[in-house]
Amino acid sequence: MARSLEKTTAATSAPPVPSSARRRDVKACCASSWAVGRTVLPRRAQAASATPPSVFLIECSISRPFPASSRHVGRISPKLAFHEPRPVAGPWPRRVAVACTWPDDHRDSRQRHEVAPLGGIHPTAVVSSRAQVADSASVGPFTIINDDVVVGEGAEVGSHCELGVATSLAKQPRLVIGPGSLVRSHSRIYQGSDFGGGLTTGHAVTIRENVVAGARLQLGSQSILDGDCVLGDHVRIHTNVFVTKNSVVGSFVWIFSSVLLTDDPHPPSHLRLGVTIHDFAVLAAGCAVLPGVVLGRGCLVGCRALVTKDVPEGMVAVGAPAELRGPVSALPRRDGSGEPAYPWTAHYHRGYPEEVVRDWVAAAGRDCP
Repeated sequence: MARSLEKTTAATSAPPVPSSARRRDVKACCASSWAVGRTVLPRRAQAASATPPSVFLIECSISRPFPASSRHVGRISPKLAFHEPRPVAGPWPRRVAVACTWPDDHRDSRQRHEVAPLGGIHPTAVVSSRAQVADSASVGPFTIINDDVVVGEGAEVGSHCELGVATSLAKQPRLVIGPGSLVRSHSRIYQGSDFGGGLTTGHAVTIRENVVAGARLQLGSQSILDGDCVLGDHVRIHTNVFVTKNSVVGSFVWIFSSVLLTDDPHPPSHLRLGVTIHDFAVLAAGCAVLPGVVLGRGCLVGCRALVTKDVPEGMVAVGAPAELRGPVSALPRRDGSGEPAYPWTAHYHRGYPEEVVRDWVAAAGRDCP
């Protein structure tokens, strides 16, 4: 590789560089390539082509091609600075769009690294012959889709995910990802679960076996559903949330960041008492709910609260241990309007279906926006 680069360098106007520095730059090129993604480094014959090293090495270090709209970018190593003059102004090393610079006579190598278009399976993805992936669904790079996985129409699965992870705890092997779902990168979803349409996950989520969820579940990055859970429609769960086994979550529930639901009343034991959360309840950031607790419809659990006993419908619970502080309807909005903050359905409608919002507005006695 180094000898070939010396030949191409001599044929161009680039300043001479010691062979030791050139070897270091090739190593830096390899490191940059692996950081961006899998890249086949050029053979000696390719390195000896007429492509100037000022273009070839820089592009080779980030040579994995992505669409022009992709957010993936490469960063040129400072050790490669002699291949690209430092600009008078602007950041250095500069950020450049990922591109492919294989010569025209190496089409096979270039095609192996093309990204699958929307509604396709990336060539690096591994999809079982027993899986059912809709024609309009897309599967990202290095993703594994195991046996008995169903990916619905228009669903998108990001890179480095695994769907249908095998486990002996699953009641049945099938995993269903509903139509229009979005599973972001580095997520793991075990077999035995069924998700309605419009599932949306953040990055690096873990969903264990035997989860049944309704339409439009949203699960934030690094959150965990620990299995054997039932969730209703339009449940919104933020980042770093742990939902324990045997939990039952109603529809239109909000669970904010770093909430912890527990199920073992005297750990460690084999007893599992899941948490029950009724419709329209709101759990503020950082609260913890102990095993077997029931949270009533439309209740509010305050930030950092430790809930040790049931919270009735429409009540506020704050503190550690949590204590009841009155009805949620007594809390005013902090926008100066003087209107009540709860029920939240009277003023917050973003992302909900029009027919649902219409019912909420009618119940609040207002004109539909």
